[in-house]
Amino acid sequence: MVLPEYMLNKLESVLYLNDNQLSSTKNFCLGVGAQRCGSTWLGKYLEKHPQFCMSPLKEMHVFDSIAKNNNNLEDKFTQSLSNRQSNGLNNPLTQAIADRISIHDGGLTYFQYFDRRLDDQHLSFGEITPEYALLTKEYLQAIYSSHTKTKVFMLIRRPISRYISALQYWGRSRPQFDLQKKYIQGLKQALFNKYTRYDHAISILQSVIPSDKLYVEYYEKIFEDPDQYLSALCSFLQIKYIPPKELSSSLAVSVNASPASNDFSPTEADMARIFMHFSDVYKDVPRLINKELPESWADDVRRYSIYES
Repeated sequence: MVLPEYMLNKLESVLYLNDNQLSSTKNFCLGVGAQRCGSTWLGKYLEKHPQFCMSPLKEMHVFDSIAKNNNNLEDKFTQSLSNRQSNGLNNPLTQAIADRISIHDGGLTYFQYFDRRLDDQHLSFGEITPEYALLTKEYLQAIYSSHTKTKVFMLIRRPISRYISALQYWGRSRPQFDLQKKYIQGLKQALFNKYTRYDHAISILQSVIPSDKLYVEYYEKIFEDPDQYLSALCSFLQIKYIPPKELSSSLAVSVNASPASNDFSPTEADMARIFMHFSDVYKDVPRLINKELPESWADDVRRYSIYES
């Protein structure tokens, strides 16, 4: 695929970086998701880490907005800024939203945004926008090539859990959303499918990002054994591992792990149907990232594979 010229020009202007910028000397670490896989908790952990400059606006949506030419997304940022200013919220997040709008409008480049926030103690910087995992190879190549120290990381979660969590999250703010019916109907909707197809996203990422610059880890591993798995991620990001409790980032309750009390749970038959729909993810992901399945994933395989024809 060849990017349209206007998109290519927009990407080039947004990603402009020169050797005099402070951001050019640091590690550029881009989180690409996935949705409902603990990225919010991870963003808060990195925000508190003294060696990582985390964007106050965790999900900047710069590149997916360009790819989709998404005016609705830009309108949401503009409305959010207006609301915050009207309420007198003059804080780092408000300024970050203003700067994010300026990036889209051409008044600021992507790396200038971080230049304004970096200092000498920071070794690495970045943001986490799950929608970036759905970008095409051409967009990812442009982003990766924009900085000589680019690193890309991604958390992935048990497919059944991620899919169910996405439907439950969507339904909580939509009373007309019949969750009991949607567990199976949702399998036909791209909105609930595409973020769970880690195999597709990882394959595209691997076609662009060298293996030593790409880190994919199971969500469950980090929350089960943070000292081993979170420290490995910190090593990849080239920052010191600091136990979450030392940064007041409790792991007592796993992010996105528990449904609301009024959520309907899928039946065993629903679970089997969901597993079969995503069975290729269970089969292909461990091969792609060369890591054995966590126990919860492996239990799905043992439990529901008998239903496959």
